[in-house]
Amino acid sequence: MDIKVASIVIDPKIVDRVDGLDSVIVQSYADDMESGSIFPAVEIVSDGQSSWLVDGQHRLEAVKKLERETITANVTKGDYRDALLKSCATNAEHGKRRTNEDKRQKVLMLLEDEEWKNWSDREIARQCKVSNTFVS
Repeated sequence: MDIKVASIVIDPKIVDRVDGLDSVIVQSYADDMESGSIFPAVEIVSDGQSSWLVDGQHRLEAVKKLERETITANVTKGDYRDALLKSCATNAEHGKRRTNEDKRQKVLMLLEDEEWKNWSDREIARQCKVSNTFVS
């Protein structure tokens, strides 16, 4: 589904990387898009009021750079916490790979949360797509 770029919420707690947005990747994606390359849909979690970007910040920024009004998105129904949890596994298998510090940031987010800190190391590792020894 196509979604309006202006309606997408970019929440730093959900999408930020330790080293920030990579402008070289954004430009490369924009160049490829302009040449006709098709990119995977960005991932959004929406409660009907807010649509939080979960995965695809570099793709979204490339679309903005090209001044396009819409982007293709997979939209999952959910709330802010669903978006936070879903963000823990992003870029484990595609896009700009996560650094160990990126992984650590997501693991700590779960370990410091009132609900999620009660999960086992294995469950936190599964949600973050890291090893349980990384969580330990």
